[in-house]
Amino acid sequence: MTFLPVRSSITRRVASAVAVVALGACSSSSKPGAAATDCAAKSASAKAVATLVQKGIQAQIAGNDTEAEKNFKKVLCSDTNNKYAHYNLGLIYQTRGNNSDGEDEYRKALAVDARFGPALYNLAILRTLAKDIDGAIALYRRAIVSNPKDSNAHFNLGLLLREEGQTKAGNTEVQTAVNIDATLRSKAIAQGVPLTGS
Repeated sequence: MTFLPVRSSITRRVASAVAVVALGACSSSSKPGAAATDCAAKSASAKAVATLVQKGIQAQIAGNDTEAEKNFKKVLCSDTNNKYAHYNLGLIYQTRGNNSDGEDEYRKALAVDARFGPALYNLAILRTLAKDIDGAIALYRRAIVSNPKDSNAHFNLGLLLREEGQTKAGNTEVQTAVNIDATLRSKAIAQGVPLTGS
C-alpha cells in the first residue's frame, strides 16, 4: 500500500495568520543533539512571539530547517504552549527521520489543541510506520472529525481499513477522498480500490 505523504502545507496556511498566546515559563529543549537555544529572556510580547513563528515558517518554506528550528525553539522559550512551534518542530524532526522526537512534538501540539488536524494527520502517519494500526486509524478518524474535507486523511484511513480486512468501510473512505479531491482517483485505482462515478 502506498499512503499519502506527510502534511507540510500548514506552514503556508499559517504564515500570514498566526494567533499566539504570549508569555510563559522559559524552558529549553533537553533533547540529545538538539541545537542549543538562548532562553535567557523569560518572556516576550505576543507580537515578538508571532514574529518568531513567522520567521521560522518562512525559513522552513525556504528549506532552511536549521534556522526554522532555532526560531521555533525560541518561541517555546516564551510560549511553551504554541501549537504551531510544536507542530513545525515535529515536521522538521519527522522529515529528518527522527520520528520519536517528531511524535513528541505532535503530541505537545495536540495537548494544546486536541483538534489540530495537521498534527493528527502526521501523527497517524508515524503510528502507521510504527505498526500501531489501531492508533493510526483512531488518529485519522479524529483528523476527519476536525476537518471532514480532509481528503488525504480519508484516503489513508481507507487504505488502512482495507489492509485490516474492513474492505467495504475502506472503499467508502477512499471514495469519499476521491469525491473531495478528484486528483486522488488515479492513486485509488493504482491501489485496486473500486470507485463509482466518472
